[in-house]
Amino acid sequence: VAPRPPGGARPANAVPVVGSETVPRTQLTALLTQVCVQYKAAKKACPKQGTTAYKQLQTSFVAQLVTQAEFDAAGNQLGVTVKQAEITSNLTKLKLQYAKGTDGKVDDAKWQKVLKDNSTTQAAVVENLRNGLLRQAIYVNLTNTVTVPDAAVSAYYVKNKKSYAKPASRAIRHILVKDQ
Repeated sequence: VAPRPPGGARPANAVPVVGSETVPRTQLTALLTQVCVQYKAAKKACPKQGTTAYKQLQTSFVAQLVTQAEFDAAGNQLGVTVKQAEITSNLTKLKLQYAKGTDGKVDDAKWQKVLKDNSTTQAAVVENLRNGLLRQAIYVNLTNTVTVPDAAVSAYYVKNKKSYAKPASRAIRHILVKDQ
């Protein structure tokens, strides 16, 4: 995500502008290219540009990119960052989960096959890990000081008791037989 230029105009090479950040069109292009590779791997035709299916994909990816840009902006505002060591640790766990060698270590050849089979790159995996870790860190930052007294929980329950009630029900089975 790049800083927004002075004057507030959206640059030609950007998809949306989120706050003071722009989402580069290259990110959208990369996602659309990635999904077409996945379609091809599944022996399906990638939606053609201008079709309803293509527009739906594009809209979905723009929404995804905007959401991530909002999380990036929130992280900056809150001073929340993701350390490279956290990303590396999570990447290693992921590699061991999917590409553990007989010696208990990561088998790089297996990992490359996993990436290929999933039509992705290590850079994309790392970016997804970073995004997930950032979201978790923001959640922790926003909720670590929140406490709700038992009295408030009880009052909320009493006020909303109907939404927690479940009507009585029975599981019934019957067998139909021919009259004699």
